[in-house]
Amino acid sequence: MFLIQKVEELVVTYDDGRKNIGEFILKNMDTIHTYSIQEIATHTYTSKASIVRFAKTLGYEGWKDLKKDLIREGQVEKEMADVDFNYPFQKGDTTSDIATKIASLQIKTIEDTRDHLDLDQVVRCTNLIVRARRVMIFGISPNTGVAELFRRKMLSIGKVVEISNSREMGMQAMRLDQHDVAIIVSYSGNNASVEPLNIVPYLRENNVPLIGITSGGDNLLRQSTDTILTMCSRERLYTKVANFSTEESLNYVFNVLFASVFERQYEKNDAYRQRSARQLEQGRLKNTDLKE
Repeated sequence: MFLIQKVEELVVTYDDGRKNIGEFILKNMDTIHTYSIQEIATHTYTSKASIVRFAKTLGYEGWKDLKKDLIREGQVEKEMADVDFNYPFQKGDTTSDIATKIASLQIKTIEDTRDHLDLDQVVRCTNLIVRARRVMIFGISPNTGVAELFRRKMLSIGKVVEISNSREMGMQAMRLDQHDVAIIVSYSGNNASVEPLNIVPYLRENNVPLIGITSGGDNLLRQSTDTILTMCSRERLYTKVANFSTEESLNYVFNVLFASVFERQYEKNDAYRQRSARQLEQGRLKNTDLKE
């Protein structure tokens, strides 16, 4: 998780001066370098001491260190300025504008995900999935919706993948052991007290191999597993229209995993998939005939 996303977390977590300071930073990322600490204190109805404490909450010694990283991260956003990952279209855009901008966002998202994909980690993930007795995905909506597409693709080649139910993750995690694999999907990857990260201790206690799919930067999920795949991390946690980029990136990661698993036994998997497809089509045609 990158710095700007950590600032967002503070905004939604606290209801004091930290919220005001965080909101000011989010609204003024492009010009944050022009503000002194006193000016920010004035705009946020806080104090210089409050801003220093805000910086310390994020792991910095003080405001100057935090400001340097904010400027650096803002520069990265400017380099991707041809696509706004959070507000890809604006009020007044035509349908043609919207269609073009969403297409550009999806293309840029996939390119960014590919650029940050560690191929050695993909191979490791593929090995774990192929060898696993059970594969279970832990995550929350909308990530589980994207995971459902992966589950169905895997089923088409005879590999069963389960998606854990919300509020039952702890019980389902306890069922797994060293012969299985758990895939944990969390964009922020940083809240150990809620699902799905709160089930990591159970999985580690049972020696379950873990695959984490999360955003870039440092977070708790990265610290909890050696096997990590990185999603495109240009999207903010809350200040955005929708999860356009996150969903596209996650779908791409799952597609790469499916294709890598498929390739391991290409002819066998292709034959199984075609046989299953024919059976499904025959069943569909029979149902159609009965209705007619």
